[in-house]
Amino acid sequence: VTGTDTGVGNTVVTCALARRWRREGRDFAVRKPVCTGGDEDARALADASGQPAGEVVPFVFREPAAPPVAAAAEGVQLRLHHLM
Repeated sequence: VTGTDTGVGNTVVTCALARRWRREGRDFAVRKPVCTGGDEDARALADASGQPAGEVVPFVFREPAAPPVAAAAEGVQLRLHHLM
């Protein structure tokens, strides 16, 4: 599930799918490489999928900005290989 902007509902839809798939006993994993603006999405996705939050979202930044901007504000430089 992907979205074209912040707040378009991709996390809400992903959580709904994850909850449904867990009830059905499906084998799946959820991953959101970067959360900005805090860890709310990470916690919601982890709760819905049953996975540890750090596994679902390896990079969480406080700044509500584009991932490279939010990372730089915390002294982190994101590289593509970090996200894969």
